[in-house]
Amino acid sequence: MTYKRHIVFRHALLALLLLVFAAFSYGGNFSVAPVSAAEILNEFDKMNVLADLTGSVDLYGAPFFPEDYPKDTDADVRLINFVEYGYTFAPEKRDKFGLYLYVYNPSEKEIDTSSSFNRVQMAVSYDSAGKPELYEKFAMQYCSKSTGDYLNRFYKFRIIDHESADGLTIANRVDRDQRRYDVSGVEFLYTGQSTAEDYGIGGTFTFTGYAAGCGEDPTAESTLQAETPTDLLTITLDLTQNPNNSHTTYRTDMENENMFSHNQIDSVYFSISDEILAEYGKLQKVMAEWWEYRTTPIIATEDTTTYNWLYEYLGIDLGGMRNDSVPLSMGTNWHSTGGTSTQSWFFDWAYNFNLDSSYYPLFFADEYSTMYSWLFSSNGVPIADYVISEEELLEYIDWYSTEFGSFDNPGYEIKDGKVSTDLFSTDVGTSGGKARQAGHNVKDFDADEDAFDMNVYEPELSGWDAFLDAFGWYDNNTDTVFTDITPIYTVTSADFRAANVAERLLIDADDVDYFKTYCEAEWDKGNTVFLFRFASTEYEATPLHVWHEGDMATDCSYMARENVFFDFDIIQFTFNDEGQYFVIPVVSSPIDIIPDIDPPPEEAFESDDGCFGLSWETLIMIAAGIVLLIILMPFLPTIASVIVWIISLPFKLIAGIVNGIKKAVNKPKKE
Repeated sequence: MTYKRHIVFRHALLALLLLVFAAFSYGGNFSVAPVSAAEILNEFDKMNVLADLTGSVDLYGAPFFPEDYPKDTDADVRLINFVEYGYTFAPEKRDKFGLYLYVYNPSEKEIDTSSSFNRVQMAVSYDSAGKPELYEKFAMQYCSKSTGDYLNRFYKFRIIDHESADGLTIANRVDRDQRRYDVSGVEFLYTGQSTAEDYGIGGTFTFTGYAAGCGEDPTAESTLQAETPTDLLTITLDLTQNPNNSHTTYRTDMENENMFSHNQIDSVYFSISDEILAEYGKLQKVMAEWWEYRTTPIIATEDTTTYNWLYEYLGIDLGGMRNDSVPLSMGTNWHSTGGTSTQSWFFDWAYNFNLDSSYYPLFFADEYSTMYSWLFSSNGVPIADYVISEEELLEYIDWYSTEFGSFDNPGYEIKDGKVSTDLFSTDVGTSGGKARQAGHNVKDFDADEDAFDMNVYEPELSGWDAFLDAFGWYDNNTDTVFTDITPIYTVTSADFRAANVAERLLIDADDVDYFKTYCEAEWDKGNTVFLFRFASTEYEATPLHVWHEGDMATDCSYMARENVFFDFDIIQFTFNDEGQYFVIPVVSSPIDIIPDIDPPPEEAFESDDGCFGLSWETLIMIAAGIVLLIILMPFLPTIASVIVWIISLPFKLIAGIVNGIKKAVNKPKKE
């Protein structure tokens, strides 16, 4: 974590400049934005970035010359100018209003100008003292960029105004006499990348007066002035610097073979300077943004033949509950009842079974799919050990979207429509009994008011299983439950002295060592480390049964599902200093959070399907039995005699009783 006051130099473009260069070109090194008529607010949108900048004053007060801004692949994006255009005294005449950003892109990496993830973060609400208390992201419309010798080095964007929660747009929110715009950062999605990069350009820009024709007196000359920008405090986080993108996932009771639904807690971690905390108080709130979906069934199999069969129908919709031309059927957690003519099969999830009541045997499923889109081969790894990593999942998303993907569902806002909707569902489940929201989420988490409890998942037991459960046979068939979990947790050295660090912190056990190293390094820098637990969802992993042409193909497979979080971003922090609240915007590049897929435990799979051969526990028991047999060999005759005597003892006792009765019956009576 770093923090800094972004010093933004004085603004130099006046309204006259915005109009003078309309027909100006700079040595041919410019391009006109390919915007449609509907997207053009005014002619200024079409004016080229270098045409606007050439002849103006740069950030240092000197005339702008493009050669003063060299290519530098290691440098960050910088703001050259922030321009207000077309603000009028009369609200009904502000249809030409626009705010423009001129940026220096020293790396010359091409920005994906069509992406909706090119955005700027601005304040949209202020407290009674005039301090920003709420920040929001605004999309940007690409206008133009430099070409030729300065290809991709300079860009011009217009901020797309929108109505916020207060019902106001930027144009109608600002003070008419002194228009203030607080900008904390700008995000750009570069061509070929899946997530945007955030750059701190923190500054407060203030404009007074009006351009000619825009004031209260439409005949008056221009009085428009731009005050010298002032610095804006921001906190910079780099959630991408760690191997796992600074996120970790905790799952409960993965070793429980009697249930397949588990709590999943997703967290990110970061540090804040102790100096900031000393000045502004404790971290009270964290505002975050993400796009949330649930994966459709993820299928993994150990059997190569089964994988090849499944691959043949990958991404193909059955067109109904059953398609007889498809020889495959699948189901999870199945059992059957009844005889040949009345047989019924029950599944938690099923694919390609006839659920028509006139068809025998009868099939029932709590959930049914007509297509599967995720398929992995363990490539020789035993299925109970096969973990699908986040990297593999991301690669698969890109591959499937290219090869098989469907993008025709407008309700899925995933990566500018570049990710297949086949892979995800909007059924994202609940948290603490409350329905989660699919798609775009923005939430301000309070450390005290937003504590949460885990969901409780219990298996549905029936018949003999229910009878045994009633007598306590299944002693671990419900999920471990935690209550009153704070979303913002301050990590201390005491946490790593606990008997179970992962459970204490609610993080992945595989992340404990790295996380400890990270914390110690941050503490040495004078920073405090926080775990931010932003989601509690359901993770599902269950053995999968596959049939081919009506015959069992394999049980060496599993099906899993989880919630994923695209373009997760932290927007702002709220600090609490004994009842005084301070909001500081955050500069943080978004990350994708797609946790690894863990298999069900080995004990959950069928023991006679040949998936694992003989387990090491079974081998140990066999070996122990052989050793015991060798030791007892000399005593076997005696032991056998004792066993025979013990076994025959009840029969001898019964025979004695019967003989006694016979004697009593046959005994002569006294005369």
